[in-house]
Amino acid sequence: MSLRLRLFLSGSALAVFALPAFSALASSSYVPDFVNLPETAGIYSVPGNSRLKLRVFVHEPGRANPAKPNPSPTPAPTLNCTLTDPDSASVVGLTGWSLPAGEWTYRLNPSSNPSLAAALPEIAENSFSAWTASYSSDLGDSVSFRQVSDTTAVRATYDGQNIIAWGRTSGSALAVTYTWYYPDIGLAVETDTIFNKKFPWSWSGGSTQCAYQGVYDAQEILVHELGHWFGLDDEYTSEFVDNTMFGYGSTGEVKKNTPASGDFSALNSLY
Repeated sequence: MSLRLRLFLSGSALAVFALPAFSALASSSYVPDFVNLPETAGIYSVPGNSRLKLRVFVHEPGRANPAKPNPSPTPAPTLNCTLTDPDSASVVGLTGWSLPAGEWTYRLNPSSNPSLAAALPEIAENSFSAWTASYSSDLGDSVSFRQVSDTTAVRATYDGQNIIAWGRTSGSALAVTYTWYYPDIGLAVETDTIFNKKFPWSWSGGSTQCAYQGVYDAQEILVHELGHWFGLDDEYTSEFVDNTMFGYGSTGEVKKNTPASGDFSALNSLY
């Protein structure tokens, strides 16, 4: 199946995706959210729906660059503009799903990270565009993305919306992405991404050469998390260290802002 991905954004703030119309999913019904969604990486059954599964991705800091909670007060980070953006031809693995054709809407929660509130629409647009850049305008069926009104959600919930917000996550996780999907037809139906509000975040404007030191770049981590939405898996071995889908995050880094050729190769195998 070929897909042309197009990005539509309006309004301001954090993101949520509504389910696209899709006949194979029309008979499914929502089930109550888990009282406490799992925060350990893995695949989980969904109560009340034997076909549906939940995949949880936990994005951890690199072992040589452990995450640290925000000190009080937080010193102003310094900008380093001597970074490089090396490519990697290593092809990343797949999760077992893709996005069905149709329009996916998303919401942003500006209040969950006030320091980045004004920039969130641009961060989201840049992050989607990083992946859609691999597509040409003459491909077949399309998946489109449109930002809708803001959300106040700060936790993942199976409710027909896909959200990106800052909230509470377990342990040292930088971000946790939850994807509900049907393994038998290989399609995702909802994805939520929650960033860890305990850690220092910044944004260097989408640069691949400049990053604030000692803090995590919101766009870099979001581009990685969106890779899961599209159906790409984490990789943890050294050959993938320059891929966007490398499973560890680092402060003072922005090379994941641009997916590597190996990331795009995996994406193009799906769409």
